[in-house]
Amino acid sequence: MIQLNPGIVRFSGKIINAGGGGAYVNFPHNVEEMFGMKGRVPVNVIFEKKVKYRGSLAKMGTEFHVLIVLKSIREQLGKDFGDEINVELELDTVKRKVSIPSYLKKVLEANQTTKEKFEKLAYSHQKEFVTWINGAKKKETRDLRVQKFLEMMSNK
Repeated sequence: MIQLNPGIVRFSGKIINAGGGGAYVNFPHNVEEMFGMKGRVPVNVIFEKKVKYRGSLAKMGTEFHVLIVLKSIREQLGKDFGDEINVELELDTVKRKVSIPSYLKKVLEANQTTKEKFEKLAYSHQKEFVTWINGAKKKETRDLRVQKFLEMMSNK
């Protein structure tokens, strides 16, 4: 480990195939000792001094905390499974907040119980819902996804 300045850590590791197209790199240090946290640790990352990423260190059924290396990042860097990757990261202390599009805000305002449930979800789950709904190419598909979202939230 090389400390650049307090809180910034540099390391390199092998990109490991997580299956299904996903990949990660092991974080080679004790997260609890280094950051005073267990579980998910929000971090700001720079891969290969080129690509910035806002993510988390997490235990994903692994011995060590891991850092996801998105396919889009691997493509930008020309890296693949088994390649070494240089990582610089620091603890992300900024509160994470999902940008909710206006049409979804209206739906949430009209469904107070759903809004309260949504606000209690972890940032990553909120982001997944918004990304999934926004990913629809047609308005009809988006509307169907909003309805499915409402159904899913009513079952929580």
